[in-house]
Amino acid sequence: MQELFCSYSERFRKLFGKSGSTGKNLKVIFHDFPGGAETFELIARFCYNNGSIEISPTNLAALYSAASFMEMNKSVFESENLVKQIEKSLEEISYWTWSDLLLALKQNQAFIVSVNSSVVLQKCLDTLVGRLVLAA
Repeated sequence: MQELFCSYSERFRKLFGKSGSTGKNLKVIFHDFPGGAETFELIARFCYNNGSIEISPTNLAALYSAASFMEMNKSVFESENLVKQIEKSLEEISYWTWSDLLLALKQNQAFIVSVNSSVVLQKCLDTLVGRLVLAA
């Protein structure tokens, strides 16, 4: 399992590289993991699904914060780079429905203290303001 996570996460590579063990009985605890266990499950799904996960307005902020925390932006291959996949999804934000956009903003509230979530928040707010200007 450690090799699987290490293949996508620079943070895991650093942690397991320092341990010097095979990781058979290794236990890693992140007290400050953004989004807690639910978000870690999304990261685990990404790793177990060979770098694939559905990125939606409901999980985008959580995934971005967790992927940044886990340093999942080091791979040159876009399929293995979760941060790049999320940023690509953000490029399509102008095509989201109003409800998707508001849902993404609501989900981002939980991650507002994270510097990493500011990218998602700013993109959502810019799009929302742009739509309001066009509607006026």
